[in-house]
Amino acid sequence: MHLPAGEGKKEERCKLWSKFLQIYHANNIKNDYMFVFGDQNWRTLNTLSINNIIEAVQKKEYKTILDNDELTQMRQNDNEESTAQCLSNFIEASITFPPTYKYILNSDEYQTEKDKEIRRPSYTDRILISTLSNNLEILQYSAMSDIKLSDHRPVFADIMLHQRSSNDEIFAESNTSRTPAVKTDNRQISKKNSLTMIIVTVIIIIIFCTLSILAIYHFVIKCKTRNVDIRQVSSIDLSGTQSDRENTVTQN
Repeated sequence: MHLPAGEGKKEERCKLWSKFLQIYHANNIKNDYMFVFGDQNWRTLNTLSINNIIEAVQKKEYKTILDNDELTQMRQNDNEESTAQCLSNFIEASITFPPTYKYILNSDEYQTEKDKEIRRPSYTDRILISTLSNNLEILQYSAMSDIKLSDHRPVFADIMLHQRSSNDEIFAESNTSRTPAVKTDNRQISKKNSLTMIIVTVIIIIIFCTLSILAIYHFVIKCKTRNVDIRQVSSIDLSGTQSDRENTVTQN
């Protein structure tokens, strides 16, 4: 998602965000997870000077900057601004990296002024998540400081989605917040698994015995058939020999 750029355009960003959610819900789309990421252009408020921001970055005191961040303040005070209420169902992992905008190309230095316009280093690039369950775990949330081809630093999140248990509660409405985990009785599951293994083992044994009996029966039938063939051949040879003897006696 790319929202309108520039300081002082917070209301435009909020309205576009609200419009996006209206379209999303109007299509009756219901998913367990929704990831919204991109250059959302949230800015550092003018309550913090550029020098204070640079100093906080150097000391890695990112909380100082986030306390003056548009998005952070709106999510904390969504009751005061109706345009920010649409953000209440979204979560974001803790930010432990410097502002991702605005950098001088191929440099680690911030460009704090352009065309006589002040540019406060800001967390413009964000990853927000709306989830209907608690089966999501954010392993890492950071920025790629080694990619310097843009005035932004790309952000990424390493997220693990755990397989949902059949006993997990499913939300009826898409705007409901996360559900608490539903605990299962491990002893009951263990008993069911043991019973299943016993049944499967018995079935395998029955199939093996049946196949063995069929193989033995087939072998016995084959042996009997072979013995009959041998006896018939022997009878033919003996009768042929007796006939030859009688012919010899007659000729004499």
